[in-house]
Amino acid sequence: PAYTGEAVALKYQYVKEEPGQPGKRYARSAEEQVKLPDGVIPALIDKELFERVQARLPRNKELSPRNNKNPQETLLRCGLVVCAHCGANMSVFRGCRGRYTNYQCNKLAGEGGECKGAIISTKILDAAVWKRIEEVLRDPEEVERKLKGWRRALEKTAERTKGDLAPIDSQIAEIDETRKEIQESLETLRKVVPDEKKREKKRAELLLRDMQLEEQKEQLEEDRKKVQGEQVDHKKEQEKEENFRQWCAKMRADLDNPEHKADYEWMREACERFGVKVLVGRVNSGKKRYVIDFYPSDIVSEYACNYLLE
Repeated sequence: PAYTGEAVALKYQYVKEEPGQPGKRYARSAEEQVKLPDGVIPALIDKELFERVQARLPRNKELSPRNNKNPQETLLRCGLVVCAHCGANMSVFRGCRGRYTNYQCNKLAGEGGECKGAIISTKILDAAVWKRIEEVLRDPEEVERKLKGWRRALEKTAERTKGDLAPIDSQIAEIDETRKEIQESLETLRKVVPDEKKREKKRAELLLRDMQLEEQKEQLEEDRKKVQGEQVDHKKEQEKEENFRQWCAKMRADLDNPEHKADYEWMREACERFGVKVLVGRVNSGKKRYVIDFYPSDIVSEYACNYLLE
């Protein structure tokens, strides 16, 4: 993206579809575009920030009030409730002209539907989740227990990801060696292949292969950055934990303040900050009706969440 200083040429092509009419602009495929050297355009933001923003945009769209009728009626809308049977998000369903509201599996479609999964009253689940959040907020020792569990998950994740670097580095080394051989072949091509047509064909094949390997290497380097990002920076983690403690203390003070009004925005912020995730099962499924867990994104990475879910 241009925002990160990555410039490309031949991004679009103009095609005249009818005589006498102006041409239409079409985006070329990534393979047809030409990547320009670094430094051609200045980077406005770094790539990591750009990727975080891109990851957040769909979430902002989900949470936007214009995409939700009466958003304040339900505390856990937009991805905080998940069907325990198929893993799909559960959405708000209003019945009897709005007389009652349920969280319902998005894949639930009656007989023959993709999932014959979960439905639960929004009032029941919202109250249960908020009760659990209050219990944690009011108990500093419970906050510390949660932080300890999240810290352990991060450390376990870091141990696992250390082993993931070796195969990535090995593949990158193999690609570098192959690309070196391709360059050597290109340099000696005139001597090895005297026929001009055959030589040009061989050159095109080698250049295409080199381009494919370059793309593979870029992807591997991105994977490597992600794995390295899972290594625990203890100083940063301590700062994050301290920020979370301070936030909990502030919320606790608000709860203890008789003049404080716990409105929707305040409660929703708490749900988001705690990273609430609720798994809901069917009635009489032989399992718990619902399980409430917390995965605060400020502290627990996606990889660590996977570890906690195991």
